[in-house]
Amino acid sequence: MSILTGMSRSLGFDGFTIGTADRLQGGEWPVVIALDPMFGANGESEHNQSLGRLCVMVSRHTSHLTWVHDDAWIEATAGNDKIDRINRQVRESLIGEVTEVDIFDPCA
Repeated sequence: MSILTGMSRSLGFDGFTIGTADRLQGGEWPVVIALDPMFGANGESEHNQSLGRLCVMVSRHTSHLTWVHDDAWIEATAGNDKIDRINRQVRESLIGEVTEVDIFDPCA
């Protein structure tokens, strides 16, 4: 987080708050760019699949949410238990029905 904060300030973006889901819990901002807790996940992790963590990430905005994700969540939520189903439903609601994975490469 400190690297992102430093980069944004060096570019003159002083009005941003950058933090983890744990740090941002309880706060609200007009615009939020949220990184999916499963972004880059290598396998299943209770920490990454926590519904509370997901709730924090998708509920901090008051006007606009940009959801940054990759396709790691698809495999990580491939199970059929209740937590996997809810994780899939929320993410599909955020990005639309998953028929094909579009991966955004910021370096392209």
